[in-house]
Amino acid sequence: AIRESVIYALAAIHDRAAVQRLIDFLKLPIDRQEIRTARASADALGLLGDPQAADALIYGLYLNIRNGNARANAFNNCARALVRLGPDASVPKLINTVNGQNAEVAQLLTSYANVPGMPPVPPGMQQATAIDVLRNFADARSIDPLLALLRNRETNANVRGAAAESLGYAGLALPREDPRRAQIFDAIADVFNEGTAGGEGDMSPAVAPALVILGDARAPQVILRRLRARELQAADTALYRLGLLMPLASATRHGDFADFDRIATTTQNQLEQLKRENPDAESEINPVLAQLATIRQVASVARDCNDGDIACYQQKLGDAEKAVVRKAAYMIAWTGGENPEARAALLARANSPDILVRRSINTALDSLSPHGCADCVTRLEAVIASEEGQESKSVMHLEAQMLIARLRNRH
Repeated sequence: AIRESVIYALAAIHDRAAVQRLIDFLKLPIDRQEIRTARASADALGLLGDPQAADALIYGLYLNIRNGNARANAFNNCARALVRLGPDASVPKLINTVNGQNAEVAQLLTSYANVPGMPPVPPGMQQATAIDVLRNFADARSIDPLLALLRNRETNANVRGAAAESLGYAGLALPREDPRRAQIFDAIADVFNEGTAGGEGDMSPAVAPALVILGDARAPQVILRRLRARELQAADTALYRLGLLMPLASATRHGDFADFDRIATTTQNQLEQLKRENPDAESEINPVLAQLATIRQVASVARDCNDGDIACYQQKLGDAEKAVVRKAAYMIAWTGGENPEARAALLARANSPDILVRRSINTALDSLSPHGCADCVTRLEAVIASEEGQESKSVMHLEAQMLIARLRNRH
């Protein structure tokens, strides 16, 4: 507790002479680590902003420290600090880690084999963890290495899914005319169509969200073709189909709504027929029907709003259904360009109690602010300050702090 307080005090007085000592703390071997010291060191290094701390913060992403009878990590603290250091200090080193060129992280993961009670390190953990942090930067330098991982069928499926999602955010951050947006979409679409629909090698559920994030107008037809596969037409595939219907609803544009509606109606009819034929299964089928009803509400944004009708999307931001608000936020994000009125409408929802709504709002604000946004920073900081001490909001605040750091790094 004393060490933790001292570390935060050093950060508060901006004592840059403490940087190396904090680096040494964070890079201790696992058997000498203590969670509060590690988290405090990561927070302090982020606040001090010295680029030489990047290696230690990446090392800290992988810490799994005994905390009483359980284990705890410093991932969020280190990720936030890396974003505060900025892309030039962090992104190249994260890419090296993704590519297996970080000996310190590799040694740390190997050392876990000698820690009593520690489960085996999951396959692909080193890559997936670094990719998750790269997503926060949406940096164009990550595109080529992530594309290589995504296209490699020998890569762990979880790593490929993480790469697709990060590529979606990186593509969304590119100028609309940048040819790499189409390159990213084509690569994700190819993986989406791998294997037999519904089969063991089907990657579509893992990468469908990335198609939505990117906002390419071709995404609905790609998902529709998969949903029309012969293997997914029987009534007993309805539940699997729902896993693709939500991404389809999220990606659907005005001109795609009729196609979406036909598949949603067929799925609903099949589920209701199953309920009539199996009365004992009603308690299992009713929640699925409720989920389908929400999916149809999401798609209603595309039904009611012509493509690019920002005023209509802004009106949908006030909907009582949080999934509808998320859809409207993404539709605004896909319009691109800097639109102060749209940003103001999004900022009005920046204190939403739902983490997924806030995440969508942040994504849209990010997309509409290629040169930064002082009003966004002010509003997000005010929301964080008003909710200080609310543990349930900690993840929301972490994501907001990362967006603030990205916006401040832009010119």
